[in-house]
Amino acid sequence: MLPGEAARQHLKKVTKNFFCDFFEYLYYDIKMMRKLSILIILLSLWACSNKEGEPGPGGNAERVEITPFKINKVLLRDTELVKTVYMLTDSGRMSITDYQYNWDKDYKFLDYTGFTALRQAVWALVRNPGSKVYVNPMGNASTPSEVKERVIQCAMIEESSFDKNGDETIQSKYMCDSVTTIRNINQIRFFESWYFNSATNMIERELLGYSVHEYVPDKMAFRELFDVFVNEKALEKARKYYFNKQAQ
Repeated sequence: MLPGEAARQHLKKVTKNFFCDFFEYLYYDIKMMRKLSILIILLSLWACSNKEGEPGPGGNAERVEITPFKINKVLLRDTELVKTVYMLTDSGRMSITDYQYNWDKDYKFLDYTGFTALRQAVWALVRNPGSKVYVNPMGNASTPSEVKERVIQCAMIEESSFDKNGDETIQSKYMCDSVTTIRNINQIRFFESWYFNSATNMIERELLGYSVHEYVPDKMAFRELFDVFVNEKALEKARKYYFNKQAQ
């Protein structure tokens, strides 16, 4: 092969390789640009759908506060007489038979399974209160020992025994009761803020915290055990609208 012919063949091969590489690069570059274009379009659509004043479902940009603080009391078991239970709801004509049949329905009170789960939840809270449990909401967060003292009652008791001769022996013992208070828990008071969401037409309740109460049968009254709050902001809101007024 002549030198000139060899040179032309070499130039042809180099040119062919160059254009092949160029078009291959251009092909992948176009694919990449297409992907970037799709990504930019998707981001633009997302930004447009979340413009200020146009929140999506559940958004809070259109929420109007109804009340900053509301207490929602929930009774877990019936602790009142038949006449007082139904007198206020204009159902005093209900027969005793109907009352006994309906009093423990799940939609109104907790059943045995619900109470078991509640007791387990309270015990978990007592064992590990963290920094959200308060015996006194106007003070500092309670320590684990302070929380336990609210549900475990300890005292010195005297036990009397007699021997075979009839002689009495009295001994003092320090004993604790960790069952009664937990089993007597019968009311939860939820601390809430209420809002109206115009985007969804829903009245929304924002949970700030709750308090746990024991029912004392012989006094026919409730005893507050402790309060639990979602965070420091919720605590300050509850103090501002409720606990500060109670302390005055």
